[in-house]
Amino acid sequence: MDTLNMSSSLNMSSSLRSLTVENTKRPLTPDWVNRTRRLLTDAKIAAGDANNLRSQTAEMKKSIVKGTLKHQETVNSLLQQRVNETRALKHKIATQEASLDDDIAELETFRNRAQRALEATEKPLRLAEKRVMVRSQKPDGEKLYDNAERALQGEYTNLQRACDNIANLIRQSDTHLQKMKTQRQLLSEDLQDKSAALRVDESCLKISVEQVPNKAVPGIDGRPAVELSEPQHIVQRSTKPPDKWKKDSMQLISQARHLQEGAARIREAISKGLKHLESVTRVSNEDSTQALKGRIDHSSQLQFQLNKRLQKVNADLLALEDERNNLVMHLQEKQAQLSVARDRLALRKQRPQREAVRDPVEEALMAELDHLKTATQSLYKKLDSIESEQRRLEQLKQGIERDISAKNVALVVDKQALELDVDGISVTSHRSHRSNGSNMWKSQSLPPLRENSIPGTPPVARRVWTEARLNSSFP
Repeated sequence: MDTLNMSSSLNMSSSLRSLTVENTKRPLTPDWVNRTRRLLTDAKIAAGDANNLRSQTAEMKKSIVKGTLKHQETVNSLLQQRVNETRALKHKIATQEASLDDDIAELETFRNRAQRALEATEKPLRLAEKRVMVRSQKPDGEKLYDNAERALQGEYTNLQRACDNIANLIRQSDTHLQKMKTQRQLLSEDLQDKSAALRVDESCLKISVEQVPNKAVPGIDGRPAVELSEPQHIVQRSTKPPDKWKKDSMQLISQARHLQEGAARIREAISKGLKHLESVTRVSNEDSTQALKGRIDHSSQLQFQLNKRLQKVNADLLALEDERNNLVMHLQEKQAQLSVARDRLALRKQRPQREAVRDPVEEALMAELDHLKTATQSLYKKLDSIESEQRRLEQLKQGIERDISAKNVALVVDKQALELDVDGISVTSHRSHRSNGSNMWKSQSLPPLRENSIPGTPPVARRVWTEARLNSSFP
C-alpha cells in the first residue's frame, strides 16, 4: 500500500514538470501573427506555382497534341506512300507475270512446232537412209560414188544436221521454260506477299483513335496504367536497307524480262531452224530425186547402147561363123585338090627311068602343089584369125551381157530407191498390185528395210534379181 502511494506521487510530480516546460515554449503575441502571415505568403506562392503549373501543363498538352498530330500525319503520309508504292509495284508484278505467262505459252507453241517438225523430218531422214541402203545392193561394178550417191549422202547429212539443230533448240526451250516457270512462281509468291502487305497497310490507314477501344487500366491513386513497353510484334532492326523489298521485286521483274528476251531469241532461232529444215528437206529431196532420175536415164541409155552393141556382136558372130564355115568348106576342097596333086606326082614317079624327067608337066604339078599348099596355109591362118575373133567377140558378148545384167539390177535398184516412200514400200509396186489382180505375185514389193539389213545378203540379192526378171521394161 505504501508502495502504491509512492508511485502515484512520483507520476504527479513528472506531469507538473512537463506542463511547466510547455508553457515556457509558447510564442508571444507577435510570433503567432508572423506565423499566420508566413502561411498566407506560402499560400500565395503555392497559388502562383499552381497557375504556372497549369499553364505549363496546357502548353505541354498543346505541344504533345501538336507532336502527336505531326507524327500521325507523318505515319499516315508514309503509310499512304507505301500503299501507293505497293499498289504500283503490285501492278508491275501482275503485268510482268501475265506477260511472262504469254511468253511461256508462245515458247511452248514454238517448242511443240519444232517437236512436230522433228518427228515429221524423221520420215524423210529414214527415206534418205533407206535409199542409200537400197543402192548399196547394186553389183560391185555399179557401186560408184556418182552424183546420185553424193546427193543421197548430202541429203542424209543435211537432214541430220538440221534435225540435230532442231533437237538442240528443243532442249534449250525445255531448259528455258523451266527457268521461266520458276521465275513465274517467284513472281506469284511475291505478288501474294505484296497483296498481303497492301491489305495490312490499308487496314492501318483505316484505324483511328475513335475505333480503338479504351484499354487503360486504373492504377494507383486513380492514375491510368499506360503500357509503355515496346510491342513484341515490332520488326527487329536489320542491317538491310529499308527499300530492299522494292529492290528485290524489281530484280525479279528484271530477271523475268531477261528470260523473256532469251525466249524471244530461242523463238527466232526455232523459226529460222524450221525454215532451214523445210528448205533442206525440199531441196535435198529434189536434188536426190533429180540425181536418181539422171542416173536412171544414163543407165537406160547405156543399156540401150549395150543392147545395140550386143546385137551387132551377135550379128558379127553369125557372120564370122558363116565365114568360118565357108573357109572350112574351102579347106576341104583344097584338101581334095592337094590329094589329087600328090597322087598325080606319086603316080608319075612310076614312069620308066628313061622317061623320068622334069618336064613341064612335072613343073606344072609342082607349081599346082605349091599353090595349093600356100592357099591352104593362108586359109588356115584366116581360119585362126576368124576363130580368134570369134573368141574375142564371145568374151566381149559375155562382158556385154554381164554389164547389161548389172545395168538391169542397177536400174531396178535405182528405180526402187526413187520410188520408195517413207515406209520403205515401192509406190510402183502398189500401183501394179491394185491394177493387175491376176498377176498379184508379180507386183509384190520389197519389204521395208530393217536396221540390221546388210547390203549384199543373199535374200536381198534374190529379191533384186527377181524384180529385174519381172520388170518387163528391161531386156
